[in-house]
Amino acid sequence: MSNSLEKLRKENNGNDKLLTKENDRIMTDMVVYLRSSKLCDYDIEIIRRELFGMIYEAQIRLEPISQVIGTDYKEFCNQLMENGRQKSTYERILEWAYIGVVGAGVLFLIEVFFTGYIFDLMKNRQWNMPITTGFVLSAFVILGAALAVYWFFTKYSFELSGTGSFRYQMGFIVGFTALFVGIGMIKYLLGDQDLFRVNVAFPIILLGASYLLVKILGDKYADQMSETHR
Repeated sequence: MSNSLEKLRKENNGNDKLLTKENDRIMTDMVVYLRSSKLCDYDIEIIRRELFGMIYEAQIRLEPISQVIGTDYKEFCNQLMENGRQKSTYERILEWAYIGVVGAGVLFLIEVFFTGYIFDLMKNRQWNMPITTGFVLSAFVILGAALAVYWFFTKYSFELSGTGSFRYQMGFIVGFTALFVGIGMIKYLLGDQDLFRVNVAFPIILLGASYLLVKILGDKYADQMSETHR
């Protein structure tokens, strides 16, 4: 069952299809940049809906967006960030919990399927899976890197799509390559050092239950935010 935030996001995704290619690009840059702020997620979608209304009306009148919100789109977004409702501590905790649970779950399943352990499980019924130093360290590095990539793309959304974007893109490529090599070195040097063994079903059940709990709490909070916005 969708919560209020998911329903509003789905509505906004449908509205974006009505924009011209150029207007959609500008709209996307603005929304992505807003996600780099501490604005609460529900209010970002409200702002997104209002932005669409302004841009779409200008599009119907065959006017450029600059006549509606000015030429400095980034500064316009900065003003929205300053005046908007900020994320509460509780929302941040839920956000970090979601990232941690989903990230750990995906990485654990990758470890199970792509290290060949799944074949030992099927062939020898070997349920106790080794958790290695390489896996733990690389998991932390990958999660941190994913957050850094998200921050980079949201913080520099305008720069990445505008003129002079080449140096930002090259910076990302160099950083990503260095990270990929670093993770490979960690796995190669520390991959065989076992920390402990765990029944493969236990992490799956624990992470699955944690995901459901975070999802239920997140849905409830999103509905509360929609009520207090009215």
